[in-house]
Amino acid sequence: MKGLIQQYPELAAAVTEFERALESAGTWSHTPAPSTVRDDFLHAIKNTSPLQQTTITSPKSANSRKFMRIAAALLLLLGISGICNILLFRKYEGVTREYYSLLGKTQELRAGKQQAENNINTIRQDMGIVSARAIKKIILSGVPGKEDHQVTIYWDTTSHKVYLFQEKLPDAPAGKQYQLWAITEGNPVDAGLLDNCHGLCKMKDIGKAQAFAITLEHTGGNITPSTDQLYVMGKVPI
Repeated sequence: MKGLIQQYPELAAAVTEFERALESAGTWSHTPAPSTVRDDFLHAIKNTSPLQQTTITSPKSANSRKFMRIAAALLLLLGISGICNILLFRKYEGVTREYYSLLGKTQELRAGKQQAENNINTIRQDMGIVSARAIKKIILSGVPGKEDHQVTIYWDTTSHKVYLFQEKLPDAPAGKQYQLWAITEGNPVDAGLLDNCHGLCKMKDIGKAQAFAITLEHTGGNITPSTDQLYVMGKVPI
């Protein structure tokens, strides 16, 4: 009975009315309740039907839910866009690093190729010089105490050009420089200073010479050779 009263408000109202009628009639005197009260109570039970629960959706609540769905979709798209941008940026960085790495390697290869071509051209020129018919090859060997030193002179007796190939000669100490001398009729003639050249080094032109020699002098050279600093010497072949 309590369950029915809680479920149906009309039934609860009828019960309350019935209780009030009983109180007004004086239940302790055992006076029978009016027939109208009983009829009303039975009528309420007979005509009472379960109430259908109705959910009322206000326009404001519907708009709010629609807005939330749109906002959620936009946030999802924004998140996906951010992730895509991060991935694309990382890929761009990787491609950029690869590009500059390949560019650097290409430049190195080009520089190496150019250097190799220059070296080949230099060797061809040197070969052309030393193989000329007018060239005389003079071997300058180390003097006593310096036997492991050696220099080769290529002297063009027609053009008077002199070329030096430094084979076995130690680097000059600081403040010092090697100087080539041509011995002409017993007199030394300055034939030039050795710079940091590689391969065939062009020296001063010499018209006549019976021998060549190299001494170690102060930087800038000397007008006469320091005989105590003689390193190599060789005679011109007849």
